[in-house]
Formats: sequence, C-alpha cells, structure tokens
Amino acid sequence: MARGAGRVQSRLMIGRTWMPQRSADIVRAADEEDADGILDLDHKASGMPREKLIRELLKVGEAVLLCEDGKSTGYAIARRFERGYVIGPVATQSDEGAKLLITALLSRLRGQFVRIDVHEQDGLSGWLEELGMKRVSDAVSMAWSPLPISVGRFHTYAVANQSFM
Repeated sequence: MARGAGRVQSRLMIGRTWMPQRSADIVRAADEEDADGILDLDHKASGMPREKLIRELLKVGEAVLLCEDGKSTGYAIARRFERGYVIGPVATQSDEGAKLLITALLSRLRGQFVRIDVHEQDGLSGWLEELGMKRVSDAVSMAWSPLPISVGRFHTYAVANQSFM
C-alpha cells in the first residue's frame, strides 16, 4: 500500500550570479570511477536500491562528491531539465553537507534557470529562500509501505524529481 511520506517543495531561480564556491577543498567533481561509491551513498540515504535510476542520472548529469577525512560522505547531481537545470538527488549526512553540495552545483550554473525539489521537513527551505529560490509548488511524497529506512545519518535532502523520488 502506498502512503504519504512527507511533503516535497519545488523551488526555482533564474539568472542569479552565484557566490564563489567556498567548498572547493571538500567538494569535487565525480567521475566514472565514483559510480559505485555514489550508488552506495544513495542506497544508504534513500533506503532503496535505485541503481538503474542513479546510473541513468550519472550518464546525463554532472555529479559532485562531498569528501571528508578521505572518504565520500555525500553526492549531488545536476542535469538538464526543461528550460534549465534540476539539482537532485542530493544525499549526505547533514544539512551543512547538503548546503555545500548544492552550493557547489549552483556555482557551476551561474545565469541558468535552476529547479530543486526538497523535503519540506528538512530545514533547507529557509536557506534556499535566502538564496532567492522561490517556492513554486508542493507535492506529497509517496512510498510503498513499509517506508524505506536510511542508514545511520544518511539522508536524501533533494529528490531526483517529484515523479520518481
């Protein structure tokens, strides 16, 4: 049985000049060798095996990794979407890590139309509003019962798309 698993907000911004990336020392571009590590991070964060989805997103998008103490602790993907770009999924262990990943991608998308779909309860909405990303719609996140469980502190902060979370 499908159940509501929280609300997802869509946020949009057009044409902003982003601040310089302050996270260059711990956020780096992902490459093909990082795919298995990204799949592991995604499974821990989403609580679901999403290999086919993530591999497809990696083919068409640009991924970044959050690296702390020599290991990958988060990832984010940006890809072309309609008239601009969408950021998501974003998966890591903390709000601060999610902000670093999102900022890293936004710094690469200067002047572009950008969309991100975030979980309402995660606390990134206020920060995104401060950046100028306006809330444009809401949707109910649905999942099959029982709800997927993430591993440890890992969490999905932004979904790949409201249609396939």
